[in-house]
Amino acid sequence: MASMEAEVKALVLKNPSYQIWVTGHSLGGAMASLASTWLGYYNIALRKNIILYTFGMPRVDGARGTTDVTCQAPLQRTLAAERKNIVEKSHCADELSRYDPALSYKMLLLSAVAYDPVHPQECLDNSLPYAEFQLQTVVTKNCDFADHGCSGYVAVSRALKAIVVAFRGSLDLIKHSPNS
Repeated sequence: MASMEAEVKALVLKNPSYQIWVTGHSLGGAMASLASTWLGYYNIALRKNIILYTFGMPRVDGARGTTDVTCQAPLQRTLAAERKNIVEKSHCADELSRYDPALSYKMLLLSAVAYDPVHPQECLDNSLPYAEFQLQTVVTKNCDFADHGCSGYVAVSRALKAIVVAFRGSLDLIKHSPNS
């Protein structure tokens, strides 16, 4: 199993014109935000090709002010499900893109695929069958102080000319939530 980093770098080298769709839910949204910053800051992909959508993401940037690293991140689109609104923000002097509901829905489905550790390719096929996504790698790691498992995957769609980097938060946190 290849690392996500190696897989993304290889796919971007082979497909430099493809968009890189980075997405995640909860803690996975935070990881997606950091991954998109990494992609831009280290010039792994053109910043204009990186599209980030997160869902229920905790804040990952510092308090007021930004750094040069943050300005390398693409425009972030965060879905606040409890408020049912979209927040578009950019920390730099970028022109804000318009919110795309169709792409947001695709990104939501793609972030949900990360929650299927057994059959992610089948889940991809069922979620967006016309896209013909091919799963490249899946990685699961302990991601917090309690050794909860988080995972992510990399997939590519030749039909959509997109590379997907998606993350999920910890299933353990969901199972042990006091409100569940």
